[in-house]
Amino acid sequence: LGHCYLFQRSFGEPIQVAKETHTGLCQGDTLSLVSATEPMAMRWGRGSRVLTLKLDRATLERNLKRMLNRALHKPIVFDPELNATTPQGREWTRMIDTLKNELIHASAQDTAIAEATENLVACYALKILGHNYSQELQSLAQEDEPKIIKHAKEFVEANIHESISTRDLAAASGLSSSA
Repeated sequence: LGHCYLFQRSFGEPIQVAKETHTGLCQGDTLSLVSATEPMAMRWGRGSRVLTLKLDRATLERNLKRMLNRALHKPIVFDPELNATTPQGREWTRMIDTLKNELIHASAQDTAIAEATENLVACYALKILGHNYSQELQSLAQEDEPKIIKHAKEFVEANIHESISTRDLAAASGLSSSA
């Protein structure tokens, strides 16, 4: 693939996806995620209906560099499969279905909309789907969390087996508990 990533969902016959590190079936609730740098082979059954989303590698990398505020040291590698019944899988599937329904009616001539849509989908993929930069993105998101929320979470985690009142939580967060 080299220059793009493929996100696939099969409706009907399964697709066999074989990569160096993983072989799996894309069918039903299992979506296939093929990274640009991984050699792979696919085999479709007769009558397979597949929704395939192709994302440009440069777009994904540009968005990830912006999100991390630094250069990338290795290519993005997505987890090979996504279960569509998990919260992330449902969110990804809902977004793709919405996008598909909207694009059916959109003008193919509007490159500004096409570029904005590709950037939106790239950011969504980087935030929702598992990949080798996921933990770093999550830790950056937690750093952006307000200090009051951080303190409250830390207090709850440290006292998870204790009875915690709203007054205790407010005090740990630096807030007043009076109404």
